[in-house]
Amino acid sequence: MNSNDKGVGEMSVIEKLHNPQVYCTKCLFFRVDEYETPYCYHEEECYIHIPEDSTLLSDRPCYTPKEDEGKMFEGCLMARLQKINEIANKCIKLEMAVDDCLQQIRRISDISELMWWKR
Repeated sequence: MNSNDKGVGEMSVIEKLHNPQVYCTKCLFFRVDEYETPYCYHEEECYIHIPEDSTLLSDRPCYTPKEDEGKMFEGCLMARLQKINEIANKCIKLEMAVDDCLQQIRRISDISELMWWKR
């Protein structure tokens, strides 16, 4: 087996660098409430169902390491832009009423909410 071969389901070194395993518990946005229930403002964009298990970064696009606060907007904004694109496509295909599309886009576009953890 040469160094480029990989088993089924294994990631290459390059894939691991660009899509590493991450933990919600090490993310800036992750919180646990007084009842020890995990929550995150970005639950709709990120997979947080098992926060103590590692998951691919692509499944947690808003993941921001606690020590990397300055880079948080990039992932979150990209996730929001993807959602807006999905909604716009549904609207174009007439799968959704225009007013509903606009309302959802306005809600997703409000980036002032991204600063919730500093309140």
